[in-house]
Amino acid sequence: MPFKEIEEFLSGGDIMPKDYYLVLGITSDATLDEIKDAYRRLAKTFHPDRYGDNHSPFLAVQEAYAILSDPIKRQTHDLERLSQKKIGDPGMGNVSGLPQANTLSL
Repeated sequence: MPFKEIEEFLSGGDIMPKDYYLVLGITSDATLDEIKDAYRRLAKTFHPDRYGDNHSPFLAVQEAYAILSDPIKRQTHDLERLSQKKIGDPGMGNVSGLPQANTLSL
């Protein structure tokens, strides 16, 4: 189970912006059924009635499911993840997707 990922997600640690796939412990190519299964498993584990007074893990799991179960929100999340990976990777060079202008040497 992705307990470490949920703790990082809640603390705002290394996962910025939030990576909902890590929260649910699934891959980015997960089907809707896989997303639903992961959500149900984790919601049961972190439900406040079982987990205790700390509601944060349960809320994180709910937030991840709300985004990934909606096709439009999921697509937006995927695009944000992709842009963050490109921006954060110094080896990517031109990440805008636009051709770079030639510069003149004088």
